[in-house]
Amino acid sequence: MRLVRLALAVVLVGCRPDTTRPTIVPVPEAASTEIRLVPQEATNRLAEAMVADSIPLARVRARRRIVAASSFPLWSAAGD
Repeated sequence: MRLVRLALAVVLVGCRPDTTRPTIVPVPEAASTEIRLVPQEATNRLAEAMVADSIPLARVRARRRIVAASSFPLWSAAGD
């Protein structure tokens, strides 16, 4: 029972969903950027960027952090 409590404590203390990514990158000289926004603002900005890049959106729900793209017609992928 003691081991189970210890394992549970380690998992609870070690799991932090608000942490950032580690600084280790595949290529050390690769550029990296970290953007910190409120989730709703990040969702809205992502939706705006997708629309600006001509990606059709089916729906955007900022409160639930959902950005759903519409399906592309098959002929658009062929470079018609």
